[in-house]
Amino acid sequence: MKLHNLFDLYILQKNQWRSPEAIKQIQKKKLKKLVKHAYQNVPYYRELFDSLKIKPQDIRKLEDLYLIPLTSKEQMQELSLTEKIAENIDIKGCKSSTTSGTTGIPLKIYSEPADRTSINLSWIRAFLTSGMRPWYKMAAFSGERSVNEKKSWYEYLGLMRRKEISNWDKPEIWIEKLRKWKPHVLAGDTVTLKLLGEAVQESQIKDISLKMIFNSAVLMDDFSRQFLESVFQSKIIDIYGSDEGGCLAWECEKCSGYHICSDMVIVEILENGKPVSPGQEGEVVITNLHSYAMPFIRYKQEDVVVLSKKKPVCGRSFPLLEHIMGRTEDFIILRNGRKIPPQPFYHAIKTVTGVRKWRIVQESIDKLTVRIEPQRDFDRYSRQMIESNLNKLLKDEIKIEIFLVDSIPRDPSLKFRTVSSKMRGNF
Repeated sequence: MKLHNLFDLYILQKNQWRSPEAIKQIQKKKLKKLVKHAYQNVPYYRELFDSLKIKPQDIRKLEDLYLIPLTSKEQMQELSLTEKIAENIDIKGCKSSTTSGTTGIPLKIYSEPADRTSINLSWIRAFLTSGMRPWYKMAAFSGERSVNEKKSWYEYLGLMRRKEISNWDKPEIWIEKLRKWKPHVLAGDTVTLKLLGEAVQESQIKDISLKMIFNSAVLMDDFSRQFLESVFQSKIIDIYGSDEGGCLAWECEKCSGYHICSDMVIVEILENGKPVSPGQEGEVVITNLHSYAMPFIRYKQEDVVVLSKKKPVCGRSFPLLEHIMGRTEDFIILRNGRKIPPQPFYHAIKTVTGVRKWRIVQESIDKLTVRIEPQRDFDRYSRQMIESNLNKLLKDEIKIEIFLVDSIPRDPSLKFRTVSSKMRGNF
């Protein structure tokens, strides 16, 4: 970030207070520019538009976005770089990142410096809006083995100081670095934060004091939130984001929901390709308005959320999401078509005595495996309680197999999910 980007951050801060109509005008202006760029410079979108006889000038208003077909992660993965990277962008000057591949389809993403800066600023806005102060120090977990040790110019002024910690290190090393760095703020994903919390609790560490913890990337369930708040005596702020779209929405305490970053991304919530009504759940489709090197236009994010019925009460005009339900592969799908989100499974197992860690995987339409890492007080009644709770939830529509294991391995390169299904293609 350069000095003039502070003005860009100022504009982003102002945008959240603009009128809904003003925000729509921002979206429309950015969308028209992005679509024109994609048609002129990205072979995939040019061929897609030509196949449907669509021209950039046909996208005059936001509603015209529906003329453009949806694009899935599988489609993007199958494309060659020359098909999905803009021809007028020097890929050597781009920064690349790779999605975790929890869906089995890791995707390498390229972004040019200007877009990367804009997306980073939208994350900073979410942090600042949630109560973080520019002079706070942040520790952030990273999925990379080697973390970035370089300092930006503003850090030497005592502003937005940040230290990365690798997910690949052991929890003892995390604790050592946190005690040395003494951050005000911690950012990470639910699984990593819980592992840290467990290590802090077991070691009876008392000198890690945090003003706030930001969670992103993995669903924050109620039990994890309560556990982290009790261990660190700190409030948890959930931020909904992705590698493809950047910061998509952030949790607003006053509004009891998540504000969509509408000036940076267009978020559609669809069921069978059609917009859902407020209060209904649907799949997220994004158009990243700052994705010029590798455009994401009507891209299926593979997340399920609930659009809020409420209007913001905090004064912001950004619309609200009520709940982040999870990834589509987090949902257990039954033979009758019923889809069960991951949250009820947390309640079904976390209340059972003697369970240290657990993982549920739907292997097939009629088989569910439950792996339990037991504690000493786990007994046959614990097992019976798990079976009973799950059968009530699933209404005996699927076979449940429970396995006791010595440990449940975690790969730091993946966003480990406690509940997952191999039936995601049927969502």
